[in-house]
Amino acid sequence: FERIRVYNYGHDDIPLNLSLAVGADYADLFEARGHERARRGSRLATIPCEDGLILGYEGLDRATRRTHVRCRPAPSGVGTDCL
Repeated sequence: FERIRVYNYGHDDIPLNLSLAVGADYADLFEARGHERARRGSRLATIPCEDGLILGYEGLDRATRRTHVRCRPAPSGVGTDCL
């Protein structure tokens, strides 16, 4: 879990656009330890949803893994153009 807070200690409201880029590499335990794999699975299309994104990966074992990135409060917009 991550928490990002932005404070304004001034007296006036200040308009602010905050953008975050997220991703997932789905590296396995051996890759994390520095061993390279000859082959990897494939990333699935990123799915924007009401409260964030769903990232997906299909492994060489044909198992699908998904990571749901949720935002509270829900973002005013979600895009997949930079992933």
